[in-house]
Amino acid sequence: MEERFFARKKRGSWLVGFLFVVGLAAGAFVILTVGTEEGVFVPQITLKTRMPNVSGLLTGAPVRLEGYRVGTVNDIKFIEVEGKVQLEITFEVSSKVRKYIKKDSKCSIGTLGLLGDKFLGITAGSPEAPPVVDGDYLPASTPLDIEALMNRGVEVFEDFKASAQSLRDISEKINTGKGTLGKLVNDPNLYYDLSKMTEPLTKLWQKVESGEGTVSALFNDKAMYDSLITLLGKVNALVDTLNMAQGSFQAFVKNDTLYQTLTKTISELERVLNNINEGKGSAGAIISDRELYEKLSRSIDEFN
Repeated sequence: MEERFFARKKRGSWLVGFLFVVGLAAGAFVILTVGTEEGVFVPQITLKTRMPNVSGLLTGAPVRLEGYRVGTVNDIKFIEVEGKVQLEITFEVSSKVRKYIKKDSKCSIGTLGLLGDKFLGITAGSPEAPPVVDGDYLPASTPLDIEALMNRGVEVFEDFKASAQSLRDISEKINTGKGTLGKLVNDPNLYYDLSKMTEPLTKLWQKVESGEGTVSALFNDKAMYDSLITLLGKVNALVDTLNMAQGSFQAFVKNDTLYQTLTKTISELERVLNNINEGKGSAGAIISDRELYEKLSRSIDEFN
């Protein structure tokens, strides 16, 4: 009697445990399938697309129509199309959204969140296009190659780094007074020489404005001006091009000889300007002698 009681109790425990496991399995099945658009009891249609690169997309990845999940990627395989290797993606979507997926809808690969999980995205397409049918191929947008983009960014950064280093080297040479440009920035003597040269230039211009000498007549005599323009036109006809020598700036920065030459030239120019203002030499005579201007004007007229 007692043995039969324990036997019935044991069978009842097994039955309760079995029913509990079946209930859990049924609940999980309902939650995972029936509650989604691509559930077992929801009709599906199969679509395909082809891409040269799937960017890490895996089988089982979600399919999203304008961001909303409507299906799942079923298969990814290599195929050859017109001699080129591509990847064919087969996926299923709910038939309830078929009317929103058009023949000109495009597929692309996107990324979910910060973890980088991939999904297959579909655009809705144009309203006038017909909806897809089971087995259709959808065109694909070329996926963005993040790796190639990052490699290009590294190259640009290296170029920028090299340019910054070159600018740093030039700045150091200027700050330390190396080369002509460095001396121009750091040597006060050159500044003083340039300042002194402005004084004779100012005097020369004052003579021109006051109407003294041949140069003033050149500025104010229209006939003389026209004759000079004609003469210059004939001279310009003999000249084709004037090409600047390559590397001039580099030599200007690095070559100390240019600095010495420039300083000497400024001193000589200052001396010549002083002589002109004092009426010395041919140039001084041109500035001060009205008769010489008239002879020069007649000579230019005869030449033309």
